[in-house]
Amino acid sequence: MRTSGHTQSEAAQSYVNEDRRCIGCGYNLKGLKSSGKCPECGRPIVKRRRGVRGNDSLVHAPTGWLLKFKAGAMLLMSAAAIAVVLPFAVPVLRRAAFEYAIFGAMMLATLGWWVGTWLTTRARPVMPTTTIDPREEWFWLRVLSRVSQAGWPLAVGVGMVIARMNAAFATGAAATGAPMSLLIAESILCAVAAAGIVPLCVYLSNVSHWASDWALMMNFRACSMSVSATAFLGTLAVLGIFMPLPPGVNALVNGPVLTFGGLFLLLAVGHLLWCLWRLRGMASWAVINHVTAQMHAEKTKEQAARMAAAHKAQARRK
Repeated sequence: MRTSGHTQSEAAQSYVNEDRRCIGCGYNLKGLKSSGKCPECGRPIVKRRRGVRGNDSLVHAPTGWLLKFKAGAMLLMSAAAIAVVLPFAVPVLRRAAFEYAIFGAMMLATLGWWVGTWLTTRARPVMPTTTIDPREEWFWLRVLSRVSQAGWPLAVGVGMVIARMNAAFATGAAATGAPMSLLIAESILCAVAAAGIVPLCVYLSNVSHWASDWALMMNFRACSMSVSATAFLGTLAVLGIFMPLPPGVNALVNGPVLTFGGLFLLLAVGHLLWCLWRLRGMASWAVINHVTAQMHAEKTKEQAARMAAAHKAQARRK
């Protein structure tokens, strides 16, 4: 009997046709049914598809992984709040000692942000119901986030050098101020770090989806779009500054661009801070629920052990 192409395709798709290692024990799954289980460790075999994460959730992750994720979420929120507030203190505290303290605090905040990025973008842990390799999941989002966010502490360091060189030039201690190369490097670092917030927000949106927090997932997606819009308006403003335009055209372009750019920046920063606050709350909730579930499971085991011992003692008496 002839088999239709559709039926043949379904039959071919029901087996693992390539060399694929089980993420639990490393057994080669080639030739096995995708609906079956690994013959070595019993982990479910699922056809490799985009978005398949198994039946686990953030709450089911190990305690150590959850605690590190919570620490990263708290670092992101705290560092973002400090980084937003500190620049406003620079024009007020103009004395050199205060400026060094502010730059030092900004350096600590940006380093904390980078460490928080590393902790919150760690690969998901392998659990009994995990059906794909977490190391391959969202790989490029993880790499882009971690590499780009290193630009913030580097930008602060370059900015401090520029500020000191300009201060020395203003007091006559140096013949020239900061060279144009440093200013360009500072701009590039800030641009790369700002653009890197987009993949970071997308990654945190995926983590929120894994935690079944749909509202936070959508808000992080919206954050990535608002950051993109702010970066686009900032690019237009920079082009308007460096490109020679007629005075009337320059005023017509830069006026609305700067106005809407500033508004978008305030909205994007405020929205990002709110999302990071919610992320911290989600991480804390996951830790509390995980610990509560563990305590409940241990009590259940103890009760079952006591009941089994009581039944054995009763059986011996009989």
